[in-house]
Amino acid sequence: MPLCCVFDATESGMDITAPILAIDDDRVFLDFLRMLLESEQYAVVTVASLAEARAWLATNRPAMVIGDARLADGPDFAVVDLVAELPGPPVPLLLTTAFPPARVARYVEADRCPGLSILYKPFAIEELLGHVARLLAPA
Repeated sequence: MPLCCVFDATESGMDITAPILAIDDDRVFLDFLRMLLESEQYAVVTVASLAEARAWLATNRPAMVIGDARLADGPDFAVVDLVAELPGPPVPLLLTTAFPPARVARYVEADRCPGLSILYKPFAIEELLGHVARLLAPA
């Protein structure tokens, strides 16, 4: 599927001053995600581990987080707990995963993370951008 502009964040009236934090240990995917989101006028910070995410979050607050359910330096779904434990208002989380829906449902059924949206791999670019737009839309 070719890259194309399907959503222009600057025309939506969204406040996109805070960056999106993307967390994934697949650096090729992280680079792709950064380029895609930046082409849509989003500010993006990428980190390749939970440790890097914790360090960045210690002094920064993202507009939202896009995180993989499985990261090499933590247990499965650790990104859900990381985002749920952030102080202040809930930060939207787009959880990307190749886990089957039944396994995801067992873990996230407690609704520990308000603003959680799940995107199952493989996914279309338009689907990813739609989730981002919805999660960042003004309430």
